[in-house]
Amino acid sequence: MASRDFTVEFDPKQLLGVDGDALKLQDPVSLQEQTIRAIDKRYGPSQGKITVELRPSGRLLVTYRAARVDDRAEQLHRRGIAAAKRKDLKQAIQDWTAAAQLNPSEPKYFFHAGVGYFEVGDYEKAAANLLRTISLCSFHHKALLVLGTLYLKLRKLDKAERFLEASVEIAPDNALGHLNLGAVYSVERKYEQGIKEFEKAIRLAPEDPRPYLGLAKVHSLLGQTERAEYYYRQVIKLDKAGVLRQQAQHNMASIRAQRGPTQEEMAALRRAVAATEAADRAGSVAGAKTGTTDFEEGGVWPADPSRFQGSDPDSLFASGYHAYLNLDYVAAADFYAGYAALRPTDAAGWYALGEALLRKGDLVKAARAFRKAVEVDEQPTFLKQLGLVKLLQGDFATAKATLSRARELGKRDSVTSYLYGRCLAAEGNFADAIIALEQAIRANRNNLAARFELSKALLENDELDLALQRLDELLSIPVDSPVKDEAAILREEVLARKEKQRSF
Repeated sequence: MASRDFTVEFDPKQLLGVDGDALKLQDPVSLQEQTIRAIDKRYGPSQGKITVELRPSGRLLVTYRAARVDDRAEQLHRRGIAAAKRKDLKQAIQDWTAAAQLNPSEPKYFFHAGVGYFEVGDYEKAAANLLRTISLCSFHHKALLVLGTLYLKLRKLDKAERFLEASVEIAPDNALGHLNLGAVYSVERKYEQGIKEFEKAIRLAPEDPRPYLGLAKVHSLLGQTERAEYYYRQVIKLDKAGVLRQQAQHNMASIRAQRGPTQEEMAALRRAVAATEAADRAGSVAGAKTGTTDFEEGGVWPADPSRFQGSDPDSLFASGYHAYLNLDYVAAADFYAGYAALRPTDAAGWYALGEALLRKGDLVKAARAFRKAVEVDEQPTFLKQLGLVKLLQGDFATAKATLSRARELGKRDSVTSYLYGRCLAAEGNFADAIIALEQAIRANRNNLAARFELSKALLENDELDLALQRLDELLSIPVDSPVKDEAAILREEVLARKEKQRSF
């Protein structure tokens, strides 16, 4: 079979309405004509050469071949594939587009260009290339799948449904097609159909956490919280990267927050708190070993992790989230500490513990918890919170280094830039502080704290006119804030300094 052929196996019962055995005595030419007519009627006409073969299994092998071949175009296509493998999508798209111009009868050039444009986020050009693909080969299920996924992203659900249904009909063993079709049905509130598609995706790819997450969300929307929690647990168990796992944890926690902790969970909390208080009164921790660990005095949380043994980690996390939402940061920290004790390699647990301790006002232990999160998984958000705590502790050097690393990893939001600017200013580096604070303001023009710190840095850098201008801009923003009162006082100081300069 030539490498430029595109082949699909069809179920004759589904396509023609007859079993494969009934076709064995049929004339091959007649069978080919009958099959092509059925494909044209169901999916639209194609423009290449189509051949049909009845396999021993009774299935129909349909082969598509472009009307012509162009060696120069094939060479460009291979070059595009090589560029895509080295992640140079811009070059790959250029090569595939050039190949399509040389031989516009070959669908694979348009298909690969369409996928390339989809990957770089140019959905208009992606759609144009993929539509061209199926105009040449109407049963190109891969193009139908990407088109359906594209329209799902654009929330053009009628088109997404049509293309994805065609894709899974032609290629029923494609788990991704069922997953995305399930997502479309769910958004359209066709929940029963969505459940069926997610279940098909699970049968085809049981280790993929995404269809479990889809099922969990649907059951949650239907009020079937026990089923939803079951599928969220499957996501937590299967997701190794942690992104879907964190989403599942928080969604499950939201379910728990709505109904509150069970009696068993509250009893566990009371026992845990009592054990901690008893250990504190005794001045030691039950079962503590020699040296300092994460769960001994001087560690993240003064508690013996053995008291959490036998508890369900996900229930602890959910209960911590519930307590956090209810502003009970002591209880939240205790639940999160239990979770971190049972799942010490999950950075999300350490991060949640750090947030609870920060709200509780325990900066020392919050810093340790955030540090543990960073050690497990150096995420920019974890670094940002660690930098915030170190800044609040007055450790400007560590805060600056930590926030600098967060920015290196892409965390350049308004708050991170503001905190970084404060660290620079605290060290007397006002020129760089001004740059960072201006970046914070560009990211969020309503960041009054950044505007105020910028004005202070400009004043320290002896840029009085610009400091006055920035203060006037701050004071003109129609938002009530204590920062504006401080800005008004600082403005008087700037004016006084300007007057003093004029007197000389």
